[in-house]
Amino acid sequence: MVHAVFAGWSVNSFVFARSAPPVDVAGAISFAAGTGLRYRPNVSPGVLLELFGSQYPGGKIFNKAAFTAASAGQQGNFGRNVLRGFGAFQTDFAVQRQFRLTEKLGLRFRSEFFNIFNHPNFGPPSNDLTSPYSAALHKPWRAASAPAAPTADSTPSTRSVVHARSNLR
Repeated sequence: MVHAVFAGWSVNSFVFARSAPPVDVAGAISFAAGTGLRYRPNVSPGVLLELFGSQYPGGKIFNKAAFTAASAGQQGNFGRNVLRGFGAFQTDFAVQRQFRLTEKLGLRFRSEFFNIFNHPNFGPPSNDLTSPYSAALHKPWRAASAPAAPTADSTPSTRSVVHARSNLR
């Protein structure tokens, strides 16, 4: 009896974690000999590079007021890879059971849980100082294993559950 209840079960999981990648801030674009060039801006001394608070998606934005345009054709004094975007963490989990109906025929019950801990993940903030959305737009990020969002304005990286996926073999 115990064997009939507990036999045929398996558990699968996938964990994705990464630290925050660098984000380079870029100023206006200029064209030279048919090539588009982006120049790094100058940093305004004494102004915070990032603003933190619960009113910002992900808790922070880049402070557009901390940067000024560099002279035409020159790189500014702001270095590369100084600012960081957001880290990401997602855990997917699945449990399944294989039922043997006959020697050649079986039934598999599988339940999948994507982003089981409902951890929000954000893509890099806009790094274009010339954009009206500069430093305020956070793009939703989804792990490769997450199911496609049902609509374009759905909440990023939300918990989703797939139940009763059955295969006859």
